[in-house]
Amino acid sequence: IASHRIASHRIALSNRLSIRMGVFRPSSSPRRRRCVFLSCYVWVVWGLILSSSVRMVEANDSQKRNVQILNRSGSKIHIYWINRWNNNELVVNTDEGGLLYGADTSIDSFVTHEFEIQELPHSKTKKCTTSPCRSTIFQVNENDNQIITLNKDFTYEYKDNKSVAREEATQILQDCKDQHLPQEHDSASEDAHAKDASEMQLHNLVKCVQDNV
Repeated sequence: IASHRIASHRIALSNRLSIRMGVFRPSSSPRRRRCVFLSCYVWVVWGLILSSSVRMVEANDSQKRNVQILNRSGSKIHIYWINRWNNNELVVNTDEGGLLYGADTSIDSFVTHEFEIQELPHSKTKKCTTSPCRSTIFQVNENDNQIITLNKDFTYEYKDNKSVAREEATQILQDCKDQHLPQEHDSASEDAHAKDASEMQLHNLVKCVQDNV
């Protein structure tokens, strides 16, 4: 009997502490306790969904890219986003009248998204340069500063930060070679002299490249 009283006292003390901490009420029915549990569960799930959504937004931000399109085709054009998630639906990204010849526009998109450029008929003849009207497709890549230049034959030239850097590096290297590497000579003495001076020439070439980067 004494041990039973001690156990009952401990339970009562624990219940009082739980009430003060707002954990539960000893008089609550099983149904009420079940509701409290479900409420906590809902909040936990909501927190997980919210944190997942935040991570998705951050991931999407890292995939965002801006693409500049220069229309040098000789015709007006429309630019469409190809919605690969909805039966390749074409979503127009230009004004109703299209992008005029000589005009530029920019599109905010995401890596791997694809776009189709379509030629529009001339306003007077109601015909395109060729029949049927021409079109071409390009895809957004992971690089920055992407530029699409649409040519008159409806091919396009593509540039981005990496391709521009490669072009500049190639040009710098060629210019430095022209300045610091000797031309071919027939004379054996001149060849020997060039061989002796090769180390200095290489040093000058490297320095030239470093100064121009």
